[in-house]
Amino acid sequence: MRRRICGAAAAAAVLLVAGCALLLGGEPNAPVGVVLQQLATGEVRVEWVDTSAGVRSETGFRIERRIDADPEFAERATVGANETRFDDGTALPGLTYWYRVAAYNDEADSGGSAAAQITVLASTVGTGATAGSITGSGMLRGSGAPQIIVSGDLLIDTYDATSGDTSVEGNWDVPNFIANGGAVWFQNSAVVSTIYGSNVWFQLLSDTPGKGLLFEAGETQTVTDAVGFSGSAGDPVHLLSTEAGERWTIDNAGANASVDYVVVQDSEVLTSSIVAADSLDAGNNDVGAAHGWVFQ
Repeated sequence: MRRRICGAAAAAAVLLVAGCALLLGGEPNAPVGVVLQQLATGEVRVEWVDTSAGVRSETGFRIERRIDADPEFAERATVGANETRFDDGTALPGLTYWYRVAAYNDEADSGGSAAAQITVLASTVGTGATAGSITGSGMLRGSGAPQIIVSGDLLIDTYDATSGDTSVEGNWDVPNFIANGGAVWFQNSAVVSTIYGSNVWFQLLSDTPGKGLLFEAGETQTVTDAVGFSGSAGDPVHLLSTEAGERWTIDNAGANASVDYVVVQDSEVLTSSIVAADSLDAGNNDVGAAHGWVFQ
C-alpha cells in the first residue's frame, strides 16, 4: 500500500517524490528466532528478534500459544513496539507448549513467526524436580543446585544445567549443553540410553549395574572433572558405539576417572589413559598406557 501526502504533512515523510511525500505502508515483517526458556515452575520466557524497522515499524507484538494436543493457537498477550521478550507465568507443569509471535501495526498483522516448543518441568527450583521426557526447540535452565530427574528422554536445543545433579534414564540429544559444574547421571538399567552429538560434560556418570550407553559414532564426549562408570560383577555397565565397528571418542581432558565393571567396545580415548578395573575389552578400542583404555 502507498499513500501520497503533501503540504505540511510532508515534513514527517520518509521519501520525497515530485514535491510530495511517499509513505510506504503495509504490514510489518514477522519476527524470527523465537527462543523459549523455563525460568521457574509454570513460567516460560519467550524471546524473539524484531525484524521490522523504519516505515514498516510495528505498533506491537502478539504472543500466541497452544498446547501440544491442540492444533489452534490462541493469543496469550500483546507487548509494545520494540519489545523482544515476554514472560508467561501461566504455563502448567508437565505440558508441552508451542509459542509463536506476530508483529502488528495500524494497517495489518505480519505472518506468525516459526513456532518454538517447550515441555514445562514440574520445577526448576528446589530438590527432587521430576519430569518425563523433555523435548522441544527452546531452552531448559536449571536453577541453584537441585536434582533434576528425567525419567524419559532429554531432547532439547539448549540445557543450561543445574549445578547439582541431573539424572536421565532415556536418550540424550542436547546440541547446546552448558554443564555449569553439575553432574549428569545415566540410570535405569531397563533402558538403553543413546547419547547423541559431541558434548562437554563436567561429570559424566553411571553407577547402575546393567546400564547400557550407546555413544554416537564419530562424536566426542569431553569430560572436564570426573568420569565415573561402575557396574557390578556379572552385571557391568556397557559403553558401546551406535554403529558397530565405528568408534566413539572420550576425551577425559585430565579429569579424574573411576571406572570398574564395564564392557567397552569401539572406543577411542584422548588426553590421558582411563583404567578400567574388572572390565572387558570387547574389541576395536584404543588401548595404551599414554592415552587409551587400560583394562585390568
